[in-house]
Amino acid sequence: MSFSKFMKCSTQLSRRLSNFEGKGTFNKSAFYNCTREKCSIVCLRKKMNVELKKICEISKMNKRNYSSECENYEFKAETKKLLQIVAHSLYTDKEVFIRELISNSSDAIEKLRFLLQSGNIKASENITFHIKVSTDENNNLFIIEDSGVGMNKEEIIDNLGTIAKSGSLNFLKKLKEQKESINRNNNINKNEMDNKINNNNNNNNNNNNIDVPIEGNEKSQEGDIIGQFGVGFYSSFVVSNKVEVFTRSYDNNSSKGYHWVSYGNGTFTLKEVDNIPKGTKIICHLKDSCKEFSNIQNVQKIVEKFSSFINFPVYVLKKKKILQTRKDIEQNEQNEQNEHTQPNEHNQQNELNHHNDQNDHTQPNELNHHNELNDHVEHNKNVVENKNDEYEKNMDNRTSDNIKPESLSKQNDYENMNQCNNEENVLNRTKELNEEHIVEEILVNKQKPLWCKDNVTEEEHRNFFHFLNKNKSYNEDNKSYLYNMLYKTDAPLSIKSVFYIPEEAPSRLFQQSNDIEISLYCKKVLVKKNADNIIPKWLYFVKGVIDCEDMPLNISRENMQDSSLINKLSRVVVSKILKTLEREADINEEKYLKFYKNYNYNLKEGVLEDSNKNHYKNSLMNLLRFYSINQNKFISLKQYVNNFRNNQKNIYYFSANDKNVALNSPYMEPFKKQNIDVLLLLEEIDEFVLMNLQTYKDAKFVSIDTSQNEDFDEAVLNTNKNDNEKKQSIFFNDEQKKELQAYFKQVLGSKCSDVKFSERLTTSPAVVTGFLSPTLRKVMKATMKNSDFNDNTTNSNNMNMFQNLPATLELNPSHTIVTSIYHLKNTNQEVAKLLVQQLYDNACIAAGILEDPRSLLSKLNELLLLTARYAYHYEKKDIQENTKDQPIDVKDNTMPIDNIVNTKENNTNDDSVMKEAQSSNL
Repeated sequence: MSFSKFMKCSTQLSRRLSNFEGKGTFNKSAFYNCTREKCSIVCLRKKMNVELKKICEISKMNKRNYSSECENYEFKAETKKLLQIVAHSLYTDKEVFIRELISNSSDAIEKLRFLLQSGNIKASENITFHIKVSTDENNNLFIIEDSGVGMNKEEIIDNLGTIAKSGSLNFLKKLKEQKESINRNNNINKNEMDNKINNNNNNNNNNNNIDVPIEGNEKSQEGDIIGQFGVGFYSSFVVSNKVEVFTRSYDNNSSKGYHWVSYGNGTFTLKEVDNIPKGTKIICHLKDSCKEFSNIQNVQKIVEKFSSFINFPVYVLKKKKILQTRKDIEQNEQNEQNEHTQPNEHNQQNELNHHNDQNDHTQPNELNHHNELNDHVEHNKNVVENKNDEYEKNMDNRTSDNIKPESLSKQNDYENMNQCNNEENVLNRTKELNEEHIVEEILVNKQKPLWCKDNVTEEEHRNFFHFLNKNKSYNEDNKSYLYNMLYKTDAPLSIKSVFYIPEEAPSRLFQQSNDIEISLYCKKVLVKKNADNIIPKWLYFVKGVIDCEDMPLNISRENMQDSSLINKLSRVVVSKILKTLEREADINEEKYLKFYKNYNYNLKEGVLEDSNKNHYKNSLMNLLRFYSINQNKFISLKQYVNNFRNNQKNIYYFSANDKNVALNSPYMEPFKKQNIDVLLLLEEIDEFVLMNLQTYKDAKFVSIDTSQNEDFDEAVLNTNKNDNEKKQSIFFNDEQKKELQAYFKQVLGSKCSDVKFSERLTTSPAVVTGFLSPTLRKVMKATMKNSDFNDNTTNSNNMNMFQNLPATLELNPSHTIVTSIYHLKNTNQEVAKLLVQQLYDNACIAAGILEDPRSLLSKLNELLLLTARYAYHYEKKDIQENTKDQPIDVKDNTMPIDNIVNTKENNTNDDSVMKEAQSSNL
């Protein structure tokens, strides 16, 4: 009712307001009407306010009623199904479970270390931080134990009983909260702080003061904690059908441990056990399909692969057989007697096993063996050292005695052998110790993470470089690096890295692809062996490590998540590597040329791959080196531009496989004369690189063979222009030029797209330009051949297509051959035609574009025939005089070449031209 009254008043109010605003004139009656209307509007507003208050009270009551009807629900997950997803769908490699378990152990030790430093836990005994990995191949077990903080009952239920709950993250949250509370407590007056400091200095017990340890280690604490998702422990079910956990917390009030068992079916059992050491021990009962993880050799390789840089010592326990003497056995027996006089941890562990067997009939008997193995590790380590000492003493005693005759020595050996044979019990005892009780602890993470240090010596760099190469298929023991780079940055991510460039390029024999040899780490734990999403393929030769603490990882910790962030990180890292190479090239050019000799192809490949993105274009151009014709050495593009001649605007290059061939090429004539430098491209990929770059500092790349005259600078053409014009005017006028051009086009047909008179040639008769370069021809032919591999007809057509590609012929008007052809075209058509075709073929040979050399044979044979006839008739002048007036016939063996040239002598008025034609080397 109140809402309807409110709406009714609202409607009346809006209508009256519109009427009131519409009165535009003023008179007495209107004034009274407006006054009454205004009073009514005020009354309506008061009524509306009253009704609005009622509506608000009703809405509050309804809201309370609605809230009582709403219920909150939480998402549920089927634990058994979730464990199956973790075990079968989350991880791509089964071996990752070892990395996850070692990372959890490292976090547990890191928590204990911090709690001890902060004084939250008081150590009643000396604590050694370690992680130990062992196996039992007979019983198909994998075992890992650590001396970490351990867990109490509540922590076991929360951490192991809840999937995706990370105890490490909770620890970091508590650490941050503790830091915030400390910062709030530290916001006191300066005088009070000084008094507090003085009181702390006078206090002998400094363990209660936790401010300094927390502030000093809080940053490193966050960086050293690895876990973040809370699923790493469950990776053990990838390879296990049963997982057991023995743990005891380092809490000062905790004296009992707990035994946790799960078969990965969504349930677990938990019970108290006594007399177990502090820390955590995990036993994985491996599946039959995962027996390789019970082999200690395989396990050691996996540990070295993923966890070589963990902060705390990681040991792999191996059984070792050692040949023992009688003194060794007596020493072992004496050590065992001494152990019986002290509290025997072995008996305590047997009691624990017996207690567990009574309470849990599902626990296997093979657990006793591992408990016994664990108890014997420490004292047997000393036993091995004692045996080595005794063995060395025995060897010293034997060598210190006088040398006896050989027969006497053999007799003593026989006596000793017989004596040993009589002592069967001793031998059996030795065998038992050798096979079951001698355990060797191998430290896996000896190498420290070099990228975490600020100052690194050359020796440390060399050792780390050899460490990275120790597992390679090729031998690089005697090789070292050429450059090393230690790089740290906080943007876009906090990364620490170290890179190396080997002296020689790695061998890629029998490898289908170039594997990136830079490993990606997160908090010193391997994430990806080959960081191909950060380092491009053309930098495969760079070795090193990238460690990113705040890397966005997926839940399996095998890849990065944010693709845009990965791209930014990639550009930062690659740019740093290229900038370092630029700096090294400026410092020591000779050393850089050694690098360039081995890796120039990779840099050029980078130019081609980066042609669309242009992320590294400038850096790569500064790293390129090309052979200079003038300087007779490899130079940079910057050096070439700095040596520009007057009015030079282009960078000239010439593709050739040999230096001598390039120097003798007709295309080099104007550049040698004007002393203009030309870059020699010795590799086929070089031409593609310059075609992609196009320009360098506004200077255009111009090929001296395929480019036309209009592409050249005035510095190349203008100096010869006046001389060429004078020479051309001596022999040819404009009409004669057009006539000769038309004749060449008529003879060559579709082979030639155009005929021009060159302004750059000095000694050569002709060159071809505007053609498809030999390098591009090779690439196109290879592409077509692969696409039509089985079609011989198509391949033949492709060859003909390249052979018939047209080019522009440039003639030297001052050359004798060109002038002779002009006159012979009217006197002897067959000879002139033969010379035109051969001249074009010679130009194609100089350009490297002649597809089928066999096509020259017939024309060369005809030219040889003319030369032979000329030489024969030159010796027999009388024959020449008798045949002077005979008609011209190329096939006539008695026809001298003088007559070929001199026929219709009266048709020409230029005697000098005819003399040159007669003296030419025809």
